[in-house]
Parts: sequence; C-alpha cells; structure tokens
Amino acid sequence: MRFFVPLAALILQLPPTTNTQAPASIEGMVVDNQMRPVAGAEVSSYWELPPLAYRANQVPRTNTDSAGKFVIPNLAPGGYRIGVNAPGYVFQTYGAKTVGVGSSARGMVISLAPGQSVREITVRLTAASTISGRVTASNGIPLSGMDVHALRVAYDSSGSKTLVSDSGSQTDDRGEYRLTGMGPGRYYVRAETPYFSTNQNEVLQRMGRPPVSSGFYATTYYPGSGDFSAATPVEVRESEKVQDINFVLPRLQTFRIRGHLLDVNGAPPARPASDAKDKPPIRPMLGLLPIQPDYVGSTSMSVVPYCGTSRTCENPGGAFELTDVAPGFYWLTGQISEPLTEAQRQIMQTPGADPSSFPQPQRAVAAVRVTNSDIDGVELRFYPKLSISGRALIDDSSLSTLSGVDSIRIEFRQSYAGSLGPIQNAALDPQGRFSTGNLLPGEYRVDVRGLPQQAFLVEARLGDRDVSNDLIRILAPQSDELSIRLSAKSGRVGGVVVDSSSKPAANATVVLVPVQDSKRPDRYKTTTALSDGRFEIEGLAPGDYTAFSWQAIEDYSWFDPNILRQYESKGKLVHVVASSNEELQLTQIPTSAN
Repeated sequence: MRFFVPLAALILQLPPTTNTQAPASIEGMVVDNQMRPVAGAEVSSYWELPPLAYRANQVPRTNTDSAGKFVIPNLAPGGYRIGVNAPGYVFQTYGAKTVGVGSSARGMVISLAPGQSVREITVRLTAASTISGRVTASNGIPLSGMDVHALRVAYDSSGSKTLVSDSGSQTDDRGEYRLTGMGPGRYYVRAETPYFSTNQNEVLQRMGRPPVSSGFYATTYYPGSGDFSAATPVEVRESEKVQDINFVLPRLQTFRIRGHLLDVNGAPPARPASDAKDKPPIRPMLGLLPIQPDYVGSTSMSVVPYCGTSRTCENPGGAFELTDVAPGFYWLTGQISEPLTEAQRQIMQTPGADPSSFPQPQRAVAAVRVTNSDIDGVELRFYPKLSISGRALIDDSSLSTLSGVDSIRIEFRQSYAGSLGPIQNAALDPQGRFSTGNLLPGEYRVDVRGLPQQAFLVEARLGDRDVSNDLIRILAPQSDELSIRLSAKSGRVGGVVVDSSSKPAANATVVLVPVQDSKRPDRYKTTTALSDGRFEIEGLAPGDYTAFSWQAIEDYSWFDPNILRQYESKGKLVHVVASSNEELQLTQIPTSAN
C-alpha cells in the first residue's frame, strides 16, 4: 500500500513542560538473575498517566553505573513505573510478575510526593533470547525492508484473542533479520511488506530503516502459511539463539480503491464560509486497516490528503484513489481534525490530561472488500453527530430503587482493527435514561461501569439484538434504542488463599470463571488477595463458577480455554444464587506451575 506513512511521523512535536514543585527522585539497582550488577542499563521512569503526546527524549531516564546503581533526579510529583532496558536482557518493569511488555509486566506504581526520594528499589533482569533468519521472494531474491515480528497469543479485557509483538525488526539488503530482547515462551513469527513504498525510501533512511524492496508480498507466518491457524509456534528458552527461521513470500497482485468524500448532504466536506477566515482548508486524511486482523503492526494514514474546497486544491470534487492495495477486507477511513491551539498543545504534554477536552475529529468509515479487481464508487460520508440513546432498568424497575446510581456509566469502547480503542461514557439521569455524545463511526463494545457492589448486568439489547457480548456497528445515524437490564439479586464469594505450606498467600490473583456464561467477559471476576490472604468478590450473577488462584499469571489469560484446561484440577467449583454468601479456601498455583 504505497500511499502510507507511519502515524508516528504525524505526532506533534511539543516543547517540554516545566515543573514548579519541589523535585523528587528514585534510586535503586539493576541486577541479573544471579544478583550480579548490570552496568550501562537504561532506566526510564514512565508516567502512570502519560501525556497525550510527547517525545521519547522527554521521558526521565538515566543509566546504571559500574555497580548497577542508578538515580533519576528532578521528577515531578506523581506516579511512575520504572522500566529497564539493557543489551542482552528482556525489558523489565519494577514490581512486575512477568517479563516483557505485556499487561502483566506493567509492574508497580511508585507514588512521589514533592521533594520525596524513594531508595533501594531493585530490578532483576532475565537474559534475552534471539530469533534470526532470512526472507526471500519466490524466485530466491532477498527482500529488503520487510517487517518481521515475534508474536505471542494474549487476551484483552473484553476476552478477545489478540497477538502481541514482543520483538520486531526489518530485513537488511541480504534479506536477513534478527529479533532480540525476547523472554522464554512460544512465538509466532510473521513476515510482511511494511506500510511503506519504494518512493519513500529516502524517508526510511533518515529513520534508520533499510529500503523496501519493490512490490507487495503476502503476509506469511512461519513456516509458510498466510493463515495464523496453520502457523507453527517457535519455542524459545531463556538465553537461546534460534536460527534459520526463514520465509519465502509470494508476490501479490494489487488493486485500486476509488470513491468520493461526502458530507451529510452529499457534497464534498468544506468549512462554512463564516468559519473559513484565517483557517486552513479542510484536509481529510485517508486510512486503510484490515477488519478483524490477526495483528496490526502500525496504524497508517494517507500521504496526500484531500483538501476540501480551497481555491488551491487540485481536487475540489472530493474524489480519492488509493493504489497498491492487496486483497483483503478493510476499514477505509477518512478523518478531519482541527488544528490545535497553543493552549491545547500545552495540555497534551501534561501527564493525565483529559482527552475529552480536545476537539473530537470527524471520521467517516466504510467497509471495503478487495478480491481480484479494482473497487469503484466507494462513498465515505461524514455525519455531524452519531449517538446512541437508551434506558437502564434494575429488576425491571426504575433505578430510583438502587443506591449509588450517580456513579453508574454506560461505557462504549471502540474496537478498531482488532484492538480496543477510545472509550466514551454516558451518564444516567434519575429515570435511568442516557445518551452518548458524538461517537466516531466504527464498532463498539458495551459495558456498565460503576455499578454498586451488589448489582450486575443481565443483558444489553440494541433493538431486538442481544449485544451483551457482541459488537455494535455504528456507521450512520442509529434509530434503535439500547436497553440495559441490571439486577441486584447477586451473590458473594469470599475466603482465603494459602500456599503449599497452608500459609496465607498475600497478593495472589483470584479469578472466578463462569461455567455457563463463558462467552460473557463481564461474568469473569478477579481480585487480589490481601496481606493475610483474604479476598472478597461481590455482585456475582447467579450460576456456577470455578475459582482459581495464581501466584502470577498473564493478565486476561484466564479467557483462554487451553490455559484453564491446564489448571482444571486445581480449581474449586462454587455455586452462587441470589443473596448467597459462599466461603472458600483456595490453594495458590505457584509461578513454577505456569
């Protein structure tokens, strides 16, 4: 797809902010698995709530000395996570139960007050492994600039199966690649043409990337399948060098997508004459992403925007044409963003800034399937406002019977290109009615947040369709109402977690897995045991659950039936009815058993 450049190239270049409070600091030491100091490691302090836009060199960081010690001074008060990179080791976050960059590897938050110094933290590193090989075309010619990723299976908070990249690289002029910094595990290695074209090779060289071979080549999983389900995982042990993971990529025929950008009235989008003074012309950016992909390496946008009705615009009719598109099923998007003011630019670089304070872009979306020919006549239509309205009831009665109604929010979370995206929350009025703000077109998952402890979601229906565990597709104005049914007739499960010596297991992960409603992610309930091993989970829908407790486990991997099958004998079945109060003793599954 030769019209693409990486979205990272479009990120705002913002000046650093200044801190007027007394600076704080974090001190500690980096060691290996034998507790030997690691010199020269890069130690970074990442904001718990990062700015919406920042440069990499704005992240406070330092390097360990010859004794493995570090000090990060002049930190603004707030929460930080400490991450460590070192050659030959896996990236590690302080306090994480697992290595790498997954959700379970996010580690502990260090909270700093003005002038506070946190000392004597220790980060322990695991020796890294590598995977290397070669990528060629069907005729044996080496392919340069191909993207290669080592992917592992993970699950997100909605229970959806995803692929996460633990390491990525590009092939050199000999078609060779080397993936580094990986921990032990099973990886699916994938090679593909990047979102670049040969006429952007000068840009790539400035970015330090190798030039891309001409042509478009099929995405391929090792040992040679375009389908993830037929891929063979590569087993990697600690500090292992896995070689000769080679690929032969078939060249694909590519096609064009042609169409028009339109507003709600069927005309090319343009500024009203009253709003056009001293403002640049509207410049929608075009993007193309696969629908329900196995993995998306980067989000990309079009190089040449359509520029509205400006007098200097070469295309006032709104026509567009995308070239070099490989066969597939895609979301074709157009986006119109207003330029930020200087004040908004300053807010964007402030940790924890509220994204709702910025003007929301307009977006148009169309689903396009490319098979064996060009696609013509696609309409990307911008609607001024898309929203969903509805009502929530509890046990078929008004919410006025429930305490804590003010905290309830109906959450709409966009699912974009196989991953979870922006969230919009809708508050309830006293009668339980709600309406969203301006939703971007796309697909959404619906959930209910802030429920009182005794309440749970029975079902969500859009019109006559149950969407409790289904995506809502909103591409045009929506007439159906969303009906939310809640209930306070829930149960409770509490108890204690012990280790193999029958001693209380502090900080153990406790998960209740539904037996009947395994397709409903909101039915899975988790908590962390206290220092005395005690735990409590309320708001359980009546039904059967299997209770597990792990010393450490990858977040959301309990959605994977294959993972649960491994621990089937270690779970404990519990039956929950309305108003029940069950007590359990769980034996913690040690990390060594994972």
